[in-house]
Amino acid sequence: MGGPRWQKLQQAGDCPGPRSSHCMAYANGRIYMFGGELQPRVPVPAATYVYDLADSTWSQLKTAGACPGPRVAATMAAIGSKLYLFGGRTGIDMGEGATGDLFVLDTAAATWAAAQPSTDCSSSTPAAPPARSYHAMTTAGGKLYVFGGCGAAGRLADLWRFDPATGAWQQLPGCESVGARGGSVLVASGDGSQLLLMGGFNGDEMRDCHSYDIAAATWNCPACCDAVDTAAVNINGSCAAKKGEAGCASQHVSSLAMPLARSVFGAAVHTGCSSSSSSAAAASGCPHAGHIVAFGGEVSPSDKGHAGAGNFCAAAYCLSPPGHPCGEACTHATAAGSNIDAAGSHRHSGWHVLDAAGEGPGPRGWFAAAAVAGGDLVVHGGLGGDISRMGDMFRLCMH
Repeated sequence: MGGPRWQKLQQAGDCPGPRSSHCMAYANGRIYMFGGELQPRVPVPAATYVYDLADSTWSQLKTAGACPGPRVAATMAAIGSKLYLFGGRTGIDMGEGATGDLFVLDTAAATWAAAQPSTDCSSSTPAAPPARSYHAMTTAGGKLYVFGGCGAAGRLADLWRFDPATGAWQQLPGCESVGARGGSVLVASGDGSQLLLMGGFNGDEMRDCHSYDIAAATWNCPACCDAVDTAAVNINGSCAAKKGEAGCASQHVSSLAMPLARSVFGAAVHTGCSSSSSSAAAASGCPHAGHIVAFGGEVSPSDKGHAGAGNFCAAAYCLSPPGHPCGEACTHATAAGSNIDAAGSHRHSGWHVLDAAGEGPGPRGWFAAAAVAGGDLVVHGGLGGDISRMGDMFRLCMH
């Protein structure tokens, strides 16, 4: 079984061209793309592009129905053969031109439709999430999950679920220790039981990670922030903050905390070999089974705001889940100290450098990312440190 490697993807046909702040999702062997910008927060024309992984060819999809309008900073995720696009904005300032609409693309029929949420007139809670951009979205168990982003009155820290079967949104329990942010990433664990929220920007780049148990409807905080001392950490939360201190709303210092604070990056869960359980991982022989892989992002913001470009990262990191039989099998973590403790032993959980071969993407943020079949991460475009928008495309092949 070969090790992880970057592959620069060829692009033929009607290519979408350079852009940033766009969104992508994968369905049935193809990657779909929508939106983005060439100039800061000026949306490109509304068009749906599709990339066929089999022949490395782009085409502009001729769609029917109610197509979403031009926008930046929307999210897109797949449930089966249907793609769901939510939110985004058309202006420069945080709340300017923000949207809260939800569209669904039937890829088999090439038809867009506006998904109208069901309403409960007897409820005092909102029927749908407020308008936002630069939020995070993923799927688990056939449902959409949306967290945070930039709203009309500031950054948000709310978690919502949309059920396509009922057409209803539901606001899920929040936690004041999980701070408001934009530019974060939300992924589901390999078995679909948990959501993992990573990084983001709240005026500063963030490196905290929090897990949300879907069945129990609970975050791993604030229990971690009520710790009396800096106890050992695990996936259920144990924070370096002492009782009464600011805690996770500032930085969640745990084995889940990212090695480098960042926002507007990409991540995927490697699901190609097995489930994320330790026994299945051992049986598969894959040292990455169930791992979360993150790439790139902005590690410090520009002093020019949206008109500039901050400092970006080109490193890939891997999070091995607790209980994974890491040991010497973690040959992909080769950087000194990347997953080795002070005694020289391998940790059984935590982030470590992913030492991938091949030609990888340069430093960037604000790119589009999608997990393809098996959990390989595909990256397109983004913004570089020279304020240029890129149109190249890479795949991080785990083996």
